[in-house]
Amino acid sequence: MTSEIYLDALRLGKETDEKISSMFETPFAIPLISLLDIRSHAHRYLPVRVILIPFYEIWGHNAIHIRRWDIHDIIGFDGPVGLSSIGPDDYVMSEAYFIDFIRFAMECNFDFAVAWDAPTYVDMPTDISLRNTIYGVEQLRRVIRAGISAVGLLNGCNADQYDRCADFLVKMGVEAAAVHVSEYLKNRNDRLLMDLMWDALKIATSKFRRTLIIGATDPYLIRYPLREACPEASVSGLSWFIDAKRGLAYSAQGKVNAYEKDLLCSCSSCSSRGQGGALSRSTLERAVHNFSVVQGVMEGREFPQVESVDIIHRKRKLVIVSDLHLGMKGSLVADFCDIMHGEKPEVVLFLGTPSTWQHLISSC
Repeated sequence: MTSEIYLDALRLGKETDEKISSMFETPFAIPLISLLDIRSHAHRYLPVRVILIPFYEIWGHNAIHIRRWDIHDIIGFDGPVGLSSIGPDDYVMSEAYFIDFIRFAMECNFDFAVAWDAPTYVDMPTDISLRNTIYGVEQLRRVIRAGISAVGLLNGCNADQYDRCADFLVKMGVEAAAVHVSEYLKNRNDRLLMDLMWDALKIATSKFRRTLIIGATDPYLIRYPLREACPEASVSGLSWFIDAKRGLAYSAQGKVNAYEKDLLCSCSSCSSRGQGGALSRSTLERAVHNFSVVQGVMEGREFPQVESVDIIHRKRKLVIVSDLHLGMKGSLVADFCDIMHGEKPEVVLFLGTPSTWQHLISSC
């Protein structure tokens, strides 16, 4: 790392700092979306300011042919779109991956890049981790020299390496930094890893004007402790979509399983779609709902109330009733009536002899 490298990158970096700073002027949530799965395109239904796209997915599926098109036209979005270098170790250390990354970013007219990812782990020998950290800084310099606005990605296996990496970036004129925390959060019971994550975030927020935390879109973690520790940082990730594919919807009650029951939601996103607050079993609708909750938590709003019901029919709560054992010693009529007073369904479908059910209705 020579002084000439710093001066060259500093000159180029200053030309794009204003653009990057304006993108992250206030903290907000940035969806990481897949070009290969349109169900992740929450920006088509929600007010989104910036979008981030992972390059590793495109490169791994040999989808580079789409580079002939402007990325804004591809995804139908007018705002800033960034390309993330984060990916598998063998990808990010490959020169072919880097060259295709630069070409794809330029030919598809991306507004900025998050660069450069490099393998650095706590259990890795410190000399190898430091070498990889410097490699990441050098690759970032190449990104900037190509004329691409960049958010610098911090790498390191300990606090000292994160600090040195940050100093490299500052000397290059980089004013916005990203910290990739998904692996830390997956192992958040490991005190050593969590301490290292907080060290990295502390360094990023203290040395850079803007900080982006990547892999941190779980709203329950955002609300506490991330928002309290890093109130000025933006977050990005794909967990909201991964949870949606697993059938999970975010709520004040936690992550609700939408595969098992239909859901009635009080959030503005679900209510505005003209379904009476019904959250269907569509992965896309769960994804839109989930990212809306992530946005709300970033803005300080409360989690929405979500009610689980057996069936929603034509936007109305439907209850199907059978096997109450009317007229028998073990009759469940009293319990049923108590439940109905609390549930207050709009439609009740009784299975059985009509005359028998008429007696039940009159008793409730």
